Amino acid sequence: MSAKTVREQVFAVADDLLMSGTEPVLRLVSARLADVDDTAIQTTLQEWWLMLPQRIQYRLPIASDLPKEVVQVVQGLWDQAVRQASAQLEHERRQMAAQLEQQESDAGQHVERLRTEIVGHEVHNEQLRSKIDELEQKVKTLQAELSLQKATLHAELQKRSQAEQRELDIKHELDRVIKNRDESRLQFESRLKDEQARLVEAQSRYKAEVGQMRIAHDQLRDDASKKDSALTRQIHELQAELARAEVKSETQLTQLKSYEQELKGYRLESASSSRDLSKLNAQLLTEVNKSKRFEQRIQELENAQKEVGKRVSSSNAETMRRESDLRQQVLEREDELLRLRAQLKQQQTVMSAREEEMKRLQARMQA
Repeated sequence: MSAKTVREQVFAVADDLLMSGTEPVLRLVSARLADVDDTAIQTTLQEWWLMLPQRIQYRLPIASDLPKEVVQVVQGLWDQAVRQASAQLEHERRQMAAQLEQQESDAGQHVERLRTEIVGHEVHNEQLRSKIDELEQKVKTLQAELSLQKATLHAELQKRSQAEQRELDIKHELDRVIKNRDESRLQFESRLKDEQARLVEAQSRYKAEVGQMRIAHDQLRDDASKKDSALTRQIHELQAELARAEVKSETQLTQLKSYEQELKGYRLESASSSRDLSKLNAQLLTEVNKSKRFEQRIQELENAQKEVGKRVSSSNAETMRRESDLRQQVLEREDELLRLRAQLKQQQTVMSAREEEMKRLQARMQA
């Protein structure tokens, strides 16, 4: 619908309302012109009010049968009333025009203020955009740092898990070594006890055999001494008898042969006794050699026992040294684990501070 058509419709509706004795206001005109915009109706209605004095010619309907003087008086009063009404209407129109100009001036000033405020808001928005860009850049930087911290934390966690795994492996290894050491110690102690028992038994057996040999040697030596004493005594007796026989040889020539025969018998017996004595001496020497060999064997067993004791002491010292080394390694691993835990706690503190800063920045951006 064109502007002219809207103007004609608004003017027609306003004229009808005015002629019916009703003030043409926007609500009534809009009710009749539902398909016309209220802003266009308001503008056209203001124009209608401004043009109303020029458009309407007021004529008083006067009856033709009245006197001319009355008609003139009434007509004069009517014209005066019309002039006063027109003057009043013109005055109101001027006031409305002045108000409209004032409103337009105020509206222009308000528009200028709004434009200034808009420019200020645009500048402020530009500053806010730059700040937002800076904050976004900071947020990106913080996110990158956070990602780096997360990666570092992940690496630290991996290192920690690896350290814990190494610690667990070391503990398992230590338990296994301790178990092996205990088993080795038990086996070694068992073998040592068995060896000591065998050595004690062998030593006891050798001591018993040596004691028996010494007893036999003493008995043989006593027997040899007794036989030697008896033979010596017999020799002395024979020598005495021989001396007596020699003394009496001259007087006992007749008995010489018998004595010589007896002497030969005694000599044969003495030779046999000497042979027996030599045999006894040889047996005694053999027993002495056996005793020496047994004593040498006992000495070797004692040396072997001392060597076993030395090896046991050396094994115990080596075991204690390895246990000390393992304990030192465990202590070093525990120190390393404590350092890793301290570093992890520090990283968590830094990440907490960064997250708090991120939250504050996000709160500022939302505000």
